[in-house]
Amino acid sequence: MDLHKVEFLVGDGCQRSVAATFVNGRQVSWSFHSHGTGRLSFKLTNLSLSTATAAGVQLQVHLLQASTCATAATFFRGRSLAFFNAAQTCCPAFSLSLP
Repeated sequence: MDLHKVEFLVGDGCQRSVAATFVNGRQVSWSFHSHGTGRLSFKLTNLSLSTATAAGVQLQVHLLQASTCATAATFFRGRSLAFFNAAQTCCPAFSLSLP
């Protein structure tokens, strides 16, 4: 399975909390999508990782210290995430472990 996109459920009002995102040390863009109150998703898209390069992938989200959601505990609401392949035909969901 390739890895095209990762989505996280995040806290409402966290849109201005992200400073940068990295995948395996490479800076990548991000976006947010609201599915209604209490259902804001944070997305890393166009990852273009193959089965071989997706194994052991490291995702980093750098949060702004002076923001509403400055910590992983306040940013990652619900601690859930989903992975999508390029065809978006699969969507395994997992629980997120915070450091």
